[in-house]
Amino acid sequence: MSTVTAFLIVLILVLYLFVLNWFRPLFGFFTFMTCRILFDKFSMYGPGIRGVNASSLFGIFIIAYSLYIIPLKHNARFFPPVLRMYFVFLIATLPSAMASSNLMDFTIQWTKLLTMACLYLIPYNLIQNEDDARSAIRLFALSSVPVMLFGFWQLVTNTGFKAPVGLGRTLFKIDSTLLHPNAYSFYLGLIFFALYAIHQKNIWSFITTGYMMLANLSSIILTYSRSVWFTLLGSVLFLMAANKRLNLKLVGVLLLIGILFAPLISLRMEDLFVQSRHHSSSLDFRIEMTRQLLGAFTENPTIGYGLGSSLEVAERYSDYLTFPHNDYVRVLIESGLSGFTGFIIFIGASLLFIVRHRRHLNDNAYVRTASAATIFFAVIIVGTNQLGNVTTAGMWFMLMGILHKASLLSLANEEK
Repeated sequence: MSTVTAFLIVLILVLYLFVLNWFRPLFGFFTFMTCRILFDKFSMYGPGIRGVNASSLFGIFIIAYSLYIIPLKHNARFFPPVLRMYFVFLIATLPSAMASSNLMDFTIQWTKLLTMACLYLIPYNLIQNEDDARSAIRLFALSSVPVMLFGFWQLVTNTGFKAPVGLGRTLFKIDSTLLHPNAYSFYLGLIFFALYAIHQKNIWSFITTGYMMLANLSSIILTYSRSVWFTLLGSVLFLMAANKRLNLKLVGVLLLIGILFAPLISLRMEDLFVQSRHHSSSLDFRIEMTRQLLGAFTENPTIGYGLGSSLEVAERYSDYLTFPHNDYVRVLIESGLSGFTGFIIFIGASLLFIVRHRRHLNDNAYVRTASAATIFFAVIIVGTNQLGNVTTAGMWFMLMGILHKASLLSLANEEK
């Protein structure tokens, strides 16, 4: 596929969103985001026109669209409580530009981070009532249907992602329309939370969300992403502790998945500690790379090496030619103590949401789901790279914008 074709597709999607904005803006935005997931692999096709990749235009458009659509909404807010701390983080990363060896890389990465905020703000402001919130969560969950179907097609046709593992073996992983199985698995984890949030007591909801959840968890297993397995399991345990009424259903689904995929899960667990002559285990690799990069941090601790520089720093200071598989370390290396402090403040503010609304964890599904999704993100970035990725962290920000607004509206209605 040529880059010109990719640009034309982006242009058509932009026109589509603006046309639909006059009739059904919420539906238009979510279908636009679904298309972004479906066309994620376009970002592989060369540098694009005059060195600009088609997918890079997405962030610029989202920023522009948020500036256009949000002021049109009643009670528009550009700085909701949790997101205020994210803007503190964005400001705290700016000094790292002085240390950057490539200002273009810095600008691209900072724009991606700003796009994350806009993906939170757009649904947060488009949602005006609880009906809008329910529709938004359903649309978010339904966006996964074509993505999961393509993933299962990969399984049937054996056309997914082949990854070498320990002892000379190769694992076949599905990555669907995304660039990597880990990104796909993270996205599916977010879909799980959306399905949990829309679950209702009626039989139709039980059947539809039940089947989608089985397909969702099956797909997560077939990505072989242990980080999502462990973190999602921890989040489910939190949900079970917060609301015991759904424990039996969740336990039943997890047991069924565990029985069906026990051999695959066992195979993937071996690679966590198994080490061959030619490569370290997954756990050893993460620990050693983190240790080496912390040595680089001590040479430039205040403002780091500049946003977007972690791959360059890894090549210079470590034995691994890849990004650090830890977003906390990545932020620390790229933006120093300045940006890292801002990021920790943001994560802390996100977790503070749980503390402030702890009395509603049992009786409010939106609060409970938002809390579990926050824990999921805060933990999983310890062992993965998500920040700045539109199809992973971007979708998390989008889901949190929905859930935080839904929580606000439902709690306000309860008080009436």
